[in-house]
Amino acid sequence: MKRSITNFELYPWHSAAVTARIRPDIDLIDRFVWQPVRELQAPVFAFDAAWHTYLEEIPSLRVVTHLEPNDELSHKVTALTDDRGLLIVAISHRGGAMPPRTASVARLREVIAGRWN
Repeated sequence: MKRSITNFELYPWHSAAVTARIRPDIDLIDRFVWQPVRELQAPVFAFDAAWHTYLEEIPSLRVVTHLEPNDELSHKVTALTDDRGLLIVAISHRGGAMPPRTASVARLREVIAGRWN
């Protein structure tokens, strides 16, 4: 099976021009972001600490796991899902935009595969 990656930036979290908290209307985001993304039938990865809080505030999403960095995992991970099969994995790292340590990759794969605990 051929797999591909779709990459796009939803919000300018790192832009110095943004001086206020970004609080988009949840219904608009559902209609124009989550519904089209859901059609891709692939997990969504959100990279930045701000995503953890923002995603947890969306009523249609429920947290299925929340992991803090430890010896096994180099990044903070929050996995959320909705009743239509969308999986969003928010990932952040205090050290900046670093990829996960090799030892963390297996644990991240478990989260994505649905083995939440």
